[in-house]
Amino acid sequence: MKKVVSIILCMCLSGALTCLSAKSGIEAGYLNSAYRFKAGNETENSDALSGFYVAATRNIKLLGGLSLQPGLSYSYLTKNDKEDLAGFTMNLSQTEHYIGIPLRLQYRIEILPVLNVFAYTGPSFNFGLVGKNKADISSSILGQNINGSYSYDYFSNKLKSDNISDEVLAEINKNMSESQYNRFDIQYGIGAGVGLFKFLEVRGGYDWGLLNRLKNNDNKDNSIKRNQFYIALSVRF
Repeated sequence: MKKVVSIILCMCLSGALTCLSAKSGIEAGYLNSAYRFKAGNETENSDALSGFYVAATRNIKLLGGLSLQPGLSYSYLTKNDKEDLAGFTMNLSQTEHYIGIPLRLQYRIEILPVLNVFAYTGPSFNFGLVGKNKADISSSILGQNINGSYSYDYFSNKLKSDNISDEVLAEINKNMSESQYNRFDIQYGIGAGVGLFKFLEVRGGYDWGLLNRLKNNDNKDNSIKRNQFYIALSVRF
């Protein structure tokens, strides 16, 4: 009985020491993301979306320079294009919002008391909040201006427009097939950085998409995966 109590006390003490050695942090930075399309033996990358991300993280020291770094992040990505076709001007945009849970295993080496370098690797579990394509269309026919706005969320599978009545729009959405993209995604990444003055970090990394984002895909040779690059500034406290 005494031995069991001793083991429990040691585990509690170990947990307390781990919490004491953990450091919280906030990081924010530039994010660049693109989809990789595969159809049979052919692959193609989409135009990149650019944006930013912010994350709250916890750095839990394990052994020596090794630590575990879980976190919670929010990402915003967008791109804009303009096309002129047969007298119609179309302003096109794509916007995506994600919530992510990164889980990194990190190793740090101290070079000087005020300088260290580190590398990390691990997965990130992401959930798509909004994935929207929007088109603002304008034209002039026989002196009459024609304008309209259309948007489609490929996560929720909903179409919106200021040129279509609510009744017709409801009927269209009712008969739409299931959304084309899965909301859930897993990426695996690697990264490295430099730490300064025990509290400031500059980091950069790359994440590869592991899951096929196509929903209800019968052809296993077709896939869409999302990869991303980022560079960020972190503050530890």
